[in-house]
Amino acid sequence: MAQTVTKLKNEEFEIIVHRFAANNWVKTETDTLAVEEPLEIRLGLTENGKLTHKTISITMRTPSDDFELAAGFLFIEGILQSKNQIADIKHCGKFPAQNNTVRIDLQENTEINLKKLRTQFLYDFELRRVRQNLA
Repeated sequence: MAQTVTKLKNEEFEIIVHRFAANNWVKTETDTLAVEEPLEIRLGLTENGKLTHKTISITMRTPSDDFELAAGFLFIEGILQSKNQIADIKHCGKFPAQNNTVRIDLQENTEINLKKLRTQFLYDFELRRVRQNLA
């Protein structure tokens, strides 16, 4: 049984835990738990002369440094090659979860290949499925 004692920061809580060994109570102590929340990463871009945004990914993270996480994700996935392709990064979405959505707006002349991203995700999904079947 655990109960919340103190909220330390956005990223962690202190709780009281009861430790057991072989069904016998051993001790009660304070432990720290990290908070994990979803982050939706959206890409703001111009298509056919109209500003639009697309959800690229939803990932779990410990809240903090969301802008850096989202931008880094786009670089790692090969969607962006330079920080100069980014016009703006901001939280968006509906209250109260607006801090769980980040939109990266691209410079107007930035060309990207979203098909490459979808292909990589499908490949990763299939690879996980094959590994599960082999296990």
